[in-house]
Amino acid sequence: MTGGWITKEELLDTVRAAGFDPPAQPQLDRLTRAGLLQRPSQHHPSGRRGSQTRYSAEAATQLAGVLRLRQQVRSLDQLRFWAWWDGLWVNPHSLHNTLIRWAAAAVRSFEKEVRPYDDPLDAVDAIHQKVARAGHDGPRWLRHRVGIGDTPDAVDLLLLVAAGGQPDWQPQQLADIDPRAEREATPEETLTKAFALDKLAQPPSPGSPIPGPLVPEPPTAQELTATLQEAGLASPGNWLRAVRSASIPELSQARPIARAIVEDLPLVALAAGRYAQDPADPWGLGPFRASRRRNRRALEHTAATVGQAILLRRTLPSTQLNDFVEAVTSSAAEIRETLEMRNPGP
Repeated sequence: MTGGWITKEELLDTVRAAGFDPPAQPQLDRLTRAGLLQRPSQHHPSGRRGSQTRYSAEAATQLAGVLRLRQQVRSLDQLRFWAWWDGLWVNPHSLHNTLIRWAAAAVRSFEKEVRPYDDPLDAVDAIHQKVARAGHDGPRWLRHRVGIGDTPDAVDLLLLVAAGGQPDWQPQQLADIDPRAEREATPEETLTKAFALDKLAQPPSPGSPIPGPLVPEPPTAQELTATLQEAGLASPGNWLRAVRSASIPELSQARPIARAIVEDLPLVALAAGRYAQDPADPWGLGPFRASRRRNRRALEHTAATVGQAILLRRTLPSTQLNDFVEAVTSSAAEIRETLEMRNPGP
């Protein structure tokens, strides 16, 4: 290695030492054209005939990371997204086009379900019936937060908000009319659990590595819903417009926010509600492992979250948002470290 440069042979030796088969030249060229590997330069050593191909020193770590992802993802377009998501270098122009494509795919998937309906309630009812026919009982993270019995109502309310509708915040209770009737959870109560506002406001249990309430004075579910809708997060079209209009620095700043929403916040909210004084299972999560699916549906969902993160950053005070992301990210890192020490595995 000379200064900040390495030869092609040194690049391939580093990859081989990391446990990967060194790519042939056509594969290197393909990754370079795809914006997944820094472009090499030709160096002409003094006193020697011919030239020497040189890569930046960072290219060795970059190539090893891309090859590791390549074991899970075959499409180069998808590989670009997940490489950026994991903090690897991606050509900015290629990255922006990839993010736009997948955010557009996410919006199309959502609008395909709601476009035929003028009333958001009708759209929610149609989606609910479709999910029920498929035998799906709702996302696991939502079942954990609100309970299996209230998950269908939580799904309906979240879809209604995303479709631009407004829940009935003060519904008429059958129990108010018939004392024998069981009281039902209100939209405020259900969405408070769905947004994890009740967990994020809890003080940490003794011995918990969570430093304190992540949101000491959380908004009500109605207030949070209004804030999200005012910021444009309730409109899928705004997610795509945000990605399209974002500058390269904005995309870089949105990534940690989106990662906190997708990967860290569900774990912290779940753990905060389940923390127990049990040395054998301190988080009450058993052999919990966060989902790391890298399929098309996961990519669409995550790309949409990037658009939401851009809107959040443009709307909320930066200090407030940065403090929240830092608290969530650091708490999630400590939880994962605890879980990995207790449940080592691949």
